[in-house]
Amino acid sequence: MQVARALVFDFNGTLSHDEPVLFAIYSELFAEHGRPLTEDDYFGTLAGNTEEAIIGGWLGVRGDELAALVEERIDRYVRRADGATIPETLREAVRYAAARVPVAVVSGAYRREIEPVLERAALAERVTALVAADDVTRGKPDPEGYVRAIAALGDGLAPPDVVAF
Repeated sequence: MQVARALVFDFNGTLSHDEPVLFAIYSELFAEHGRPLTEDDYFGTLAGNTEEAIIGGWLGVRGDELAALVEERIDRYVRRADGATIPETLREAVRYAAARVPVAVVSGAYRREIEPVLERAALAERVTALVAADDVTRGKPDPEGYVRAIAALGDGLAPPDVVAF
């Protein structure tokens, strides 16, 4: 078995246990626009999709209206981003790993919502590379984000050298 030379974490739902926060925000936002959202709707159908797919699909909006609602959702998230969604056990694991190998975050979330959580959880200095939705042209499941993270981590890393969570 090959030893990992770097670790890459997904953000929402993996490093940050924030799906309940996201559900609450979408629920509020969608209720304000006349289309309430249940937990079953969110966790059974919408969770894990892009902002555009979630908001555009649920509210049937496009273009500038969709872009404005995505920004509103992100603003609400940033206001609530206190770092507490990253459990202490995961913070310890990231600190432990970062003392040994480079650590990256690759996410379908936007940079401006990830960075405050990492900062408030005291992990920003431990993350060597961050690749967010605004850094790629093709989001997950396309591997572009992971390819960019490996390149940013440097040191001649290749995909077999990296463990992704």
